[in-house]
Amino acid sequence: MIAPVGVMYDYFSAASDESAATTIDLPGGPDGAGAQLPMPVPEIVRRYGHDGLRELLRPQLRLAETGFHVVATKGFDSTTDLGAIERILTGVDFDEFLARPRTSHAVAERDGGERLVLTISDELQGVLARAEAAELTAAARRWVEEQGSGDTDVLGGLLHELAELARGAQRRGGTAVLLDLCLICPSSAPPRGTDASACRWDRPSKELPQADSSPITRRGPATPQWGCGLR
Repeated sequence: MIAPVGVMYDYFSAASDESAATTIDLPGGPDGAGAQLPMPVPEIVRRYGHDGLRELLRPQLRLAETGFHVVATKGFDSTTDLGAIERILTGVDFDEFLARPRTSHAVAERDGGERLVLTISDELQGVLARAEAAELTAAARRWVEEQGSGDTDVLGGLLHELAELARGAQRRGGTAVLLDLCLICPSSAPPRGTDASACRWDRPSKELPQADSSPITRRGPATPQWGCGLR
């Protein structure tokens, strides 16, 4: 099985599974057109360098034009990676994590599973909502140590944004938190069933291939809920 070039995840909040499921047919998913850079990529690099561009591309919680609160990121999976974060924060066994009915439960699917919206468990949302800043930073450090690669500062920033998303969902009265997942288009034809116009990161990455928006750089190959989708 050939792995995709990359995966874009839109973690977002919705009022219900039914509301979250509608994002599978939105152009660009829950994040819509996505956050807009203040100027063209080459101009950002000229003025602020590659570090400045990476800072602008860091995942940040935003209210998208679609009306959903979204944290868009790349390469941080809601099951394996966030499951590991919950294990680090609470000691929960990964098999127990996977056995929860709300872990990666599909609420919408298209193109034979190429596009999905999956829930994330209530327990995981609660863990992130309750976590202190220092705990999230320590969890990011531990995750990077276990993986043997990655950027602790960037991952820590992502976890802080996801925690704020979870807290905001709870403040809004039990709003569901789900995730939409998107293949990053390769430089050639997009994967079957993928709308090339919806893949927001293929053009910037070709203009500036060394600017990686991923929080993680790996070596080698009703009640509050969460979910994940592939578009």
